[in-house]
Amino acid sequence: MMAKARKTSLTNIELLARQYGEERWREVIRLFVAMVPRSLFESFMKKVIAAGRLSGRHDLTSICLREAAQPSEQPFKEALRFANQRYEALQALLVLRDLNPEPMRRLAEELAEQPEKLFGIPVSDLAAPERELAARLLGTEVMTPAPQISAGSDKPWVFISYSARDRAAVNWLRAELEKAGVRVWQDAREVKPGDVITKRIEEGLTACSHFLPVMSPNFQISRWTQFEENLAWQREVEEGRIVVVPVLLRGEVRVLPLRYRARRFIDLRKDIEAGIAELIKLLHGPVAPSNVRINPVDGSELVLVPAGSFEAGGKEFKENLPREMNLPSFYLARYPVTNAQYKKYLAANPRASKPDYWDAERYNQPEQPVVGVSAEDAEGYCKWVGLRLPTEWEWEKGARGTDGSPYPWGEEKPTKERANFTNNVGRPTPVGSYPGGASPYGLMDMAGNVWEWTASIYRRDKDGTEWRTLRGGSFEVVAVYLHAAFRPASRGDGRASVGFRCAQDP
Repeated sequence: MMAKARKTSLTNIELLARQYGEERWREVIRLFVAMVPRSLFESFMKKVIAAGRLSGRHDLTSICLREAAQPSEQPFKEALRFANQRYEALQALLVLRDLNPEPMRRLAEELAEQPEKLFGIPVSDLAAPERELAARLLGTEVMTPAPQISAGSDKPWVFISYSARDRAAVNWLRAELEKAGVRVWQDAREVKPGDVITKRIEEGLTACSHFLPVMSPNFQISRWTQFEENLAWQREVEEGRIVVVPVLLRGEVRVLPLRYRARRFIDLRKDIEAGIAELIKLLHGPVAPSNVRINPVDGSELVLVPAGSFEAGGKEFKENLPREMNLPSFYLARYPVTNAQYKKYLAANPRASKPDYWDAERYNQPEQPVVGVSAEDAEGYCKWVGLRLPTEWEWEKGARGTDGSPYPWGEEKPTKERANFTNNVGRPTPVGSYPGGASPYGLMDMAGNVWEWTASIYRRDKDGTEWRTLRGGSFEVVAVYLHAAFRPASRGDGRASVGFRCAQDP
């Protein structure tokens, strides 16, 4: 029985080895090497080498070596004697040296003493690329990480992420940026044979000040661009260490991922020279705070509210009693949507309903927040710009911060210097008119001016009528309604002095 099980196991390993490099098997192979002991890893890689599957697949080999539970140099050491496997074997050994230098130090000593025994031929007979890798392997130093940008550096250093199918256009882009004094990290130059590819990418993203995803229909189907962009967004959102600047090379804006559409991007499709000039100007200009996004459709600013807990509710409100809530990170618009922004939406969407009070001078000034919109109207606008309405809990955290303060500015009661309420102005004021009323995240008009729709359902009546939660108070109400924990509701089709602001996921 044991002999039969052993035979089946080896047959399965042989089958897996024959699939080495096939896209649909990549995750299975990565999981396999991450779980098996050294003996099975060696058996598997020997069969990969015997099947000739190592050639041209250094990216997968690099990942497997890095993720293996117990990687081994032995299969690659044995492969040095075979001309059709030697180059890839040398690359794998260099990866192992970078991951664990001590075993490779011993191998380098063995190589230096008896090179012909390992290669089967004199070193002088090796092909030039093989001699270069062998020379690197003979060195005993650990490979030097990519240099870091100094804290006070004002020279941009950009990481270009792209599909290999767009390499020619990207090489031209790199040359233009370098002529303008921009440093460029591009894999074609920075990743050497034998490098741990994922490690080099991580070092590059850590060093660079900007991440430039070169967007085309090819971008989203590349596994490396997916790895790079996920790491870059993590660096920006969680660590604030890099600025993402999308570059649209080919394709349509509407097919961009939402997180790129809600960001200022450089368009190279029609006038590539003008696009490059805009990009260079942006890179040499002051770096925008990494916690702020600019929506390219309506120009609104969205501010990052980091993940974590906050003190929600208030003892005065039985339907929102004090408690701790935990939320993932999200972005919230700095200002409510204005009439000027909503006007663009109406022009682009002729079937959209005109808001109530749209023709009333008291409410229709360009920088006033739009009012007279239903929850459905607000969601239609958000969809148009690639955003969404915030939940009421996102809204509350954005308004008060984490410490349970009742108002955006803290504990002090509302005053006419901090908010528009109790008809002290008699109409909605232009957004941002009360800088002293800013929230801890720099969000404006979170108390007073106009009520704001949220995505949260307060209740549903038996006839199916939905009531949406409103937040923030308005220019008409008394001070108690400005408390960040106050949560009234209105039917979704109600059109009182209600506006909205947008939100977005990271």
